[in-house]
Amino acid sequence: MDYQAEREESLYNESLNQGEHFAQQCRQFGNHEGAQQPERAWLTTNYDTQVPNPHYKGAKAPHPEEYPVCPVDYAEYFKQEGWDTKDSGCECKECDPVGWAQADAEYSTDPDVDDCPF
Repeated sequence: MDYQAEREESLYNESLNQGEHFAQQCRQFGNHEGAQQPERAWLTTNYDTQVPNPHYKGAKAPHPEEYPVCPVDYAEYFKQEGWDTKDSGCECKECDPVGWAQADAEYSTDPDVDDCPF
């Protein structure tokens, strides 16, 4: 590396704040570890945070802390992992039509009716 390039890289690293250093370390970790584990969609860093694996080529995977996971949004991933879509815990209209029908029947959609208890 020539002197000028080394100087510019040093000045760049000195200009970063602590959060930018942290983000850069996490990206480098994801790139390095992801190359060794390309089958994993998310990687857990030493800082107990999850970073996406840039080398993962499978179906779109939900973030590990995302709950409930909607099987409508991640159908391909559910199939790939062999997960049952019935017990996902999702409460969207597609996954829980009975619950939504009960809520529609119980609560008025008329804007003139105030069904707020307080």
